[in-house]
Amino acid sequence: MPRVSKPAALVPFRNRTGSISYRVTASIRGKQRKKCFSNLVEAEETQRLWEIERINEVGMRPTVTRLTQEEIREAEAATELLKADGLGLLDAAKHLVANPPQVFPAVTFADGLREFLEEKKYLSTAQTDSYRQHGENFKAYVGEARLISEITTNDVQQWLRAKGSLTAPLGKKTWNNYRNDLSAIFAWFQKKPRAWLKENPVDGIVKFPKRSLGYHARQRLEPETCCELMRYLESEQPKWCTFFVLTLFLGVRPDMHNGEIWELARCVARDGAGLYFQEGFLHLSAEITKEGEPRQTAITANTAAWLERYPLTPASICPGDYDAYRKIRNRFGIPRDGLRHTVISAYVARNGSLAGAATEFGCSEAVIRTHYFARMGPRAAEVFYRILPVGCPA
Repeated sequence: MPRVSKPAALVPFRNRTGSISYRVTASIRGKQRKKCFSNLVEAEETQRLWEIERINEVGMRPTVTRLTQEEIREAEAATELLKADGLGLLDAAKHLVANPPQVFPAVTFADGLREFLEEKKYLSTAQTDSYRQHGENFKAYVGEARLISEITTNDVQQWLRAKGSLTAPLGKKTWNNYRNDLSAIFAWFQKKPRAWLKENPVDGIVKFPKRSLGYHARQRLEPETCCELMRYLESEQPKWCTFFVLTLFLGVRPDMHNGEIWELARCVARDGAGLYFQEGFLHLSAEITKEGEPRQTAITANTAAWLERYPLTPASICPGDYDAYRKIRNRFGIPRDGLRHTVISAYVARNGSLAGAATEFGCSEAVIRTHYFARMGPRAAEVFYRILPVGCPA
């Protein structure tokens, strides 16, 4: 059995007289040693000699160093750990200096989500509500105090699975919606000046391709339904005529909370209608459009007739009565964004230009080709563009 050996230690202590003395202890060849000194220099010299003797006894090499015994033990352990990879302690230290570990601020997901929603409040109501709903749901799952930097891909995976059940898992489209909203939130967390985490934990989560989701053409109204709608508005709800002319015939996005129609009403109140309706075009500035780019939409002859009869005022552009709007939509079965989808389909059918439709209505040619091309015939489009106020000559 090997003899016990303990490093030489020096401990100061106070005498009964109040003076300070120094006790040196060590264990060499299994025997305890102890000696007291009134002089610190002598005590340190004895500690050094005893430690050299002890090291020689156990087969270690004596070293003159500024490291403490604890630091020496850590260095020895690190050296043993690195041997397996053929690396030295200095190699590891150089690598660590060149690639320092990234320290992330202690920001909770709850606080980060609050800042994200505050910055994104300019988006449409539908989009912000979606971010808020899915973000709050994930916050409830991980807990109020969970740090953003601690959230893992497995957390996201388990959350998505928990949204469904063994017998009724989330549908692919719903899965994508939850996944994409959470990914957008974490991507915002990653960007400077925040940089609250290194990698987006949602990146490792499967995203189902569009071809597997069963996408269908965008729903629209038939021209006959559009005609009935406008006749009803003229006779029963004339204050809504301007709103529906802008959304149905010019494709302005109809969100009355903070969308394009709301922004247009605000800008008309500030600058007057003439700045936005001139030379046969509706001019939407970058502060109005969803895509953040200006666009010009041609005012067709029937649209001009409607706007002449129903003048452009902030109140007529955006009435803001959601209950009345809901009743009108239900009465005529207007799908979500069905007004805008109808005019884009009619434009493509009448003009045959995907690029023109993309420019006038603010969406990509790929979207136009997928959802609007050949969705309405030329004859139906002509019927749509001949819808006029009552009493106007055709």
